[in-house]
Amino acid sequence: MRLSYSAVSTYQTCPLKYKFQYIDKLPTKPSAALSFGSSLHSALEFMYKVKVPTPPSLEDVLQAYRDKWKGEGYTDKAEEKSYFEHGKQVLTNYYNTNTKNFVLPVNTEHMFNIDIKGVNFTGVIDRLDKIDENSYEVIDYKSNRKLPPLAEVEKNLQLTLYHLAVTKIWGFEPEKVSLYFLLPNQKLSTSRSQEQVDNAVVVVLKTAENIDKGLFKPKENPLCPWCDFQEHCPFFKHKFAKVNLPQEKMIDIKKVVDEYGKLKSQEKELKEKITAIAADIKEYCQENNLNRLYAEIYEIVRRETEKVDYDEDMLKEILEEAGILDKLLTIDKKLLKELIQSDIDKKIKKKLQDIAQTTTSYSLYCKKTKKS
Repeated sequence: MRLSYSAVSTYQTCPLKYKFQYIDKLPTKPSAALSFGSSLHSALEFMYKVKVPTPPSLEDVLQAYRDKWKGEGYTDKAEEKSYFEHGKQVLTNYYNTNTKNFVLPVNTEHMFNIDIKGVNFTGVIDRLDKIDENSYEVIDYKSNRKLPPLAEVEKNLQLTLYHLAVTKIWGFEPEKVSLYFLLPNQKLSTSRSQEQVDNAVVVVLKTAENIDKGLFKPKENPLCPWCDFQEHCPFFKHKFAKVNLPQEKMIDIKKVVDEYGKLKSQEKELKEKITAIAADIKEYCQENNLNRLYAEIYEIVRRETEKVDYDEDMLKEILEEAGILDKLLTIDKKLLKELIQSDIDKKIKKKLQDIAQTTTSYSLYCKKTKKS
């Protein structure tokens, strides 16, 4: 399997988005932020690819910026011009800060491909600097507007994986791994421990395993409003359903959603009626692969819950055989789950998993739509 940091990050954010983007290869819209960041990267690549330890002039760097400018994704020419002028100032600030003690990097824009226990992991290292005789630094440029807390950089998965890549490619561990935030013109540097590297490897392998298993459940997250795949997502596609569903069905389900929202405020008196309507909504969601429904006044989210049950006699027999029944004087399902996730004997774990019976239920959460 071939993975990159972007692919792993996308899967962690939302497995279904990963499927849409990397497996189904659904089209994405051009992004002003991506075009702007790519243009800045190209100018810095030009700046550091000189053959002598003398930087090119600022004028030459800005000319490279003009030549490599990407104009896709901007709402209009005015927005594009605003970004372009801002980029010139960003590069000027960077140039003035970083050419006083200019040193040629060891490598720039290095495309790599490493093996992580069977996973083909790829990426591009923006810059690798030599700090002194035996010390190196990985630098990745970011065009984010805000400077994150250092604690976030210390946990940054991309830097950890690039630390691993440098170790595998060149045979030495970088002393520092850094993110250079171009807009505030600030570099944040950290280091990585072997424990962090080991944990990052686990993340990559677990991601690959889940992809192999076809686990692509949608995950609502703060980035959903900017997702290119809302029309295909169970949480949002109902909002676009006028194009895809017969109008009479669309009108009916909107009425049902709004009625459900009103009845929820009188739940005690109307519980039986609400339950019946909820069943209709759940059935509609199930048949149409939807997790959110939109109507004129209300919207409803369907959330999935899994419950695991065991045959109690068989469970006690297995636990007694393993000598751990005394740890569970009563069959506590939370403790049992923790036990299965611990380092117990693999045969016992397999027996417990074999007798587990998982049932899935759905709950509805209602709120007023923003336009109401």
